[in-house]
Amino acid sequence: MTPGISDHDAVLFDVVMSPNYKFTPKRPHKIYQWYKGDIAGLRDSISTFASTYVASDPEANTVNENWALIADNILKAIDKYIPSIMSKHKRHLPWVSRSLKNSVNRLGEPESHSTITITSVCGTSHPDVCAMHMTSIFKR
Repeated sequence: MTPGISDHDAVLFDVVMSPNYKFTPKRPHKIYQWYKGDIAGLRDSISTFASTYVASDPEANTVNENWALIADNILKAIDKYIPSIMSKHKRHLPWVSRSLKNSVNRLGEPESHSTITITSVCGTSHPDVCAMHMTSIFKR
């Protein structure tokens, strides 16, 4: 807080306007191929588990223990009867093309800014000729 000239204090902010983020690639994950799976085997496995689960007196366990048992058996059955593949991680953004990426990278390079040299303006590197040429440009 900085005291002002009145009875109110002025609030000063230092704000960084450029975003600071780091792109993290998407991790690979398991994709189940349900259309290739043995659905009949999965159904038999889950129905067998359901009958053994009901016979095992689930009221004696806590809710979390019952849920862990059910989820574990269903996931084991899915892994056994449904084939899966791992996705590939993506290191690039699909909407950023190579030309766009190159032009963005070129913006940060100091060489990309236009520079005026003696030979580019005057066509010669002789200082006297260039001085006369520059004064005629600025008088226009």
